[in-house]
Parts: sequence; structure tokens; C-alpha cells
Amino acid sequence: MFDRKLRPKPISEAEFRPLMERNWRPVEIAYDALPNWLKAIPERQRVHVYGSGSPLGEYSEQYQETVMGGLDVYRDSRNHPEGVNWNKDHYVIVRDTVNNGALLMYGPFRDHEHWINEIPKRLKNVEILTFDR
Repeated sequence: MFDRKLRPKPISEAEFRPLMERNWRPVEIAYDALPNWLKAIPERQRVHVYGSGSPLGEYSEQYQETVMGGLDVYRDSRNHPEGVNWNKDHYVIVRDTVNNGALLMYGPFRDHEHWINEIPKRLKNVEILTFDR
């Protein structure tokens, strides 16, 4: 279950549809394919953005919601005191069953990959989305 102190951000179906169409296959999201809220973050702070999703989603016992996908934002942290290359924040996108099925994004969350030196191998050579909507 999400900490109710977290305020979810609405995310439009149109912005997330390209990820849902990939059926959980991760992609890197760049330039015009980025959701609007991510475009507001300076590029030097959001070096890589990866995401995946599904049109059906999967019910999560952990979140007690239908998870439609997620986003990982990697930032350059070489100048940070931790002395690692990357700082990753994870965001979870859920279907809000109470509010007309809107998509809501929760995060950022820190996981075991929050401070890492290399982008995980599972994300190497993934498709890169760069199109204009």
C-alpha cells in the first residue's frame, strides 16, 4: 500500500500509452517521448529515463492497486558524496479505480539500485522512444 502522505501525480493515458503497448518490455524514453512532467527536469539531472508497462496491468499485493507500469529516472551523481555514477528514482504508475480509471504516478521510491555505478544490464540495448506525439 502506498504511503498516503505521497501525493500522486496524474499522468495522461496518451503520455503513457507507448509504454503500455510494449507489454512490460522496457524502453528508454527520450526527447519528445518523455512525459511532460519529466521534460521540466533539466537534462543534466535526468540523463536516462527507462520505463515499461502493460495495457492490462497487474494487481500488486504490495501496493494494493493495479500497477500499469513504472519509470526509472537515472541521474548523473559522480559529483555526489556517495561516490557512485548513478542515482536512480523509481516511479510506479497505477490505475485509479476510484477516479474514473485515471493513471496516477507515485514516487520517487528508492530501492536497492538507488546508488549504483552502472546502468543494469537488463536495460542495455533497449528500444529508444524519441517520437513526437
